[in-house]
Amino acid sequence: MRNLILTLVVVGALSGLAVAQYHFLRVAIKLEKVRFDREARTALQAIAGRLEQHRALIRQLQAARGRPDGAPARAAADSITRLVDSVFLAQGLAVDFSFAIKEGLLLYPIVEDGRFKGQEEERYRTYSRLLKGKLRETCGCDLFLFLQVNNLLPLLMNRLYGLFLPSLAFLLLLLAALLILVRMLAQLKRLDEVKNDFINNLAHELKTPVFSISLLLKLLWQSIGAGDRSRSEEYLSLLQGENGQLKGHIDKVLELASLETGRYALQLREHQLHPLLEQVIRQYRHKAETRGGALRFTPGAALSRLLADEHYLRSAIQNLLDNALRYGGEVPDVAVTTRNEGRHVLISVSDNGPGIAPQYQGLLFRKFYRIPETNARKAKGFGLGLGFTRQVARAHGGTVRVDSKAGKGSTFTLVLPAIG
Repeated sequence: MRNLILTLVVVGALSGLAVAQYHFLRVAIKLEKVRFDREARTALQAIAGRLEQHRALIRQLQAARGRPDGAPARAAADSITRLVDSVFLAQGLAVDFSFAIKEGLLLYPIVEDGRFKGQEEERYRTYSRLLKGKLRETCGCDLFLFLQVNNLLPLLMNRLYGLFLPSLAFLLLLLAALLILVRMLAQLKRLDEVKNDFINNLAHELKTPVFSISLLLKLLWQSIGAGDRSRSEEYLSLLQGENGQLKGHIDKVLELASLETGRYALQLREHQLHPLLEQVIRQYRHKAETRGGALRFTPGAALSRLLADEHYLRSAIQNLLDNALRYGGEVPDVAVTTRNEGRHVLISVSDNGPGIAPQYQGLLFRKFYRIPETNARKAKGFGLGLGFTRQVARAHGGTVRVDSKAGKGSTFTLVLPAIG
């Protein structure tokens, strides 16, 4: 709730800043328009002064009166265009303009640029001046010069780029920061959920051996009191197994933490992969067979020697086998194979489970991540095994990948550099 309030406050502040920037930009455009108006009127005065003394243009305008579409009008339009261009160029104004010369109070058109628009709504970008001097004396009439700036808004914005672009950049930067904040809050919420899920799973996994140890201790004391040596030895053996399971859970968490923080040193030695795999598989084959399944091993890699830390490598392979038996089918059918791919040896563990949907496959190797529970996936776990396996693979200069289709099982492959 507190994070939501903080997000709303930031969104409100950013929205207020955007509105303030918008009004600031409007005011800046209006001020720039006032400045441009002064420049435009100065230019218009210069244009009118030259036009009023231009004898050839005066004759063209006289000939154009009453014939706005005739040749004199077109010649006058060309002359005015060149004259206006020269004045704007001299004053350093990059203006896209159109013009018109009209007569009398009724503003009867004498000469018009084809792009000139005489509508009332165009007044904001139209400037006018009464022509005097020799033109008025010769004509004996009132002629008005109208100059229309077609690119007024882009022209004003171009002048404000030094002010507008930094404001826009900072606003976008704040927006990006807000999006990152929202994403981080969502990730923190997700991490909080994952943390709670992990604590619940860890408590469940630890509670089982702790309860078994407590019960076995009571039975052991009873058997010792009764002098039953064989029963006491059996209870001690079971206690040893439960203690090993408890130690395994704790070691799994500690080993992953040490791998991620770099507080470890691999004891790299040369190993033959296949004998090591056979030892690990022998431990798990019984688990598969007790559930009516099978665990098959097919060594196919010609290059099977590698530099590895036996403890970490064995733990990584055990994690893959644990997952295959835990999340495979009700009657597990697990296959372990090896092969070479270039100078790498690939250890693949395949199961006959329900498979993994594509949207989850990219998340499997994240710490604590567990696929949302379904009827086919009710097995408990910490979400640490695959993350640990990936860290071990990276520490050995390799990687781990998954190939799975919903309903068709999964194959996890550990890729490690081979020697020899």
